[in-house]
Amino acid sequence: MAAFRFIGGWTVALTLNLFLFIYFLVFGVGFGTWASIKNLVSQINTLGVFANCYQCSSIVASNKING
Repeated sequence: MAAFRFIGGWTVALTLNLFLFIYFLVFGVGFGTWASIKNLVSQINTLGVFANCYQCSSIVASNKING
């Protein structure tokens, strides 16, 4: 308890906690979400939304209902 009084009491502790909370909120969650969405958009632009179907022609040809 004497240590908190020495460095300014609860005001300093709460201010430090608020600073750390905002820091991790911005740099951890904010930039992490931004980087994930940027990577997802980049992969969609490169690969497309769905993977190519390399066997579609053989599936359609062998399908007796629609083929």
